[in-house]
Amino acid sequence: MAKRLPFAALAVAGLLLSSCDQNSPATSGPQTAPVAKAADPSPAAASKPAAAPAVKGVSSTPAGKLIAAKKPSEPESAAPEPSSPVTATVKTDKSAVRAGEEFTLTVDVQVAEGWHIYAMDRPTGPAVATEIQLDLPAGLESAGKWTSPEPSMDNSSPGEATFVYAKPVAFQCPVRVARGTAAGSVTIGCVLRYQVCNRASCHAPAELKLETAIRVAP
Repeated sequence: MAKRLPFAALAVAGLLLSSCDQNSPATSGPQTAPVAKAADPSPAAASKPAAAPAVKGVSSTPAGKLIAAKKPSEPESAAPEPSSPVTATVKTDKSAVRAGEEFTLTVDVQVAEGWHIYAMDRPTGPAVATEIQLDLPAGLESAGKWTSPEPSMDNSSPGEATFVYAKPVAFQCPVRVARGTAAGSVTIGCVLRYQVCNRASCHAPAELKLETAIRVAP
């Protein structure tokens, strides 16, 4: 004859069975596998710029910048002719002089190839002879006439030979510092007047204003 369990023991056993049923997962019905999410792009991939589209006549650098494609080499154009074929500068042969002394003033004239200017004291035909006018400050005076190298004879003009300078030429003039002139730096000015021509034509007469300085020592 089976032994009866006490009522308290039966109650505990029932509670344990009920707890196991609630904690166990349901196995009835079909189960679906979890769907994997797409991986996010890496920061490096996200920051990488998109490749630039190809452009006709333009090449791309590794950094993605566009540069103009090189064109075939073209012949260089000839240098333009200067607006004036004559340039000039003025200088002194000394940096300082004393009252009563002399120095030499030199005007250097450059003439472009194929052009010429005219002599100071020789026949020039219808063209204008070269002339230099001094502009001296108080205390300085001219001590002689302008001198220059022997000019060349130009027989291209019909009827009369003319004398010209077709190369660089230096015109010189002696200048004296008067006694009693105050010490200090003084400015010396001069104006070069000339006409420049070539075998085919002449420019209108022109002038250049030039300046230099010298120090009168005490």
